[in-house]
Amino acid sequence: MKSGVVQKDPKYSEGQQEQPSKKGGKRAVESSLSASTIAKALSGIDLPKSKSEIQDFVRKSSGTKIGRIRKSSILHIIDKIETQKYHNMVDIEKEIGRML
Repeated sequence: MKSGVVQKDPKYSEGQQEQPSKKGGKRAVESSLSASTIAKALSGIDLPKSKSEIQDFVRKSSGTKIGRIRKSSILHIIDKIETQKYHNMVDIEKEIGRML
């Protein structure tokens, strides 16, 4: 480094592959969900709804509202909630909070 020349790591040449720290950071941000994030994704849902009706709502939601990666993560979490009728968003958030 005394010559002022910075040597590039051949594993990460430009355009080929992201550095692991950047790649992992993106995944962490994309996969981190909270009960309030899921509640936002469910905005516009008419309640009461059953667990399966909530799942259908998420499946049919536009991709711009939720995003493909988040949609599959949300469905994965909703799959774990109790099978019952949910009468308001607070009930859904509480149940999801137990899962997270």
